[in-house]
Amino acid sequence: MDRVDLQNVDYLSHVWQEEDIIATEKYIRVRKSNFQNYHRLQYALLRNWAKLRNNGLCCIALESAHTPR
Repeated sequence: MDRVDLQNVDYLSHVWQEEDIIATEKYIRVRKSNFQNYHRLQYALLRNWAKLRNNGLCCIALESAHTPR
């Protein structure tokens, strides 16, 4: 992972392997000053890791999240 990619990547729709998530997290952590959106990348990797570990994350509609009980 020594080369620098110059195109945008949709991190949330990519199918990740756990080894890829760990390697990517280490790569961006070491070079975090080079990334303007470092925290967004970290969050995307965390969501993908959780999705991988928990056999998918549940998504709910925004309207249902704010419905009073």
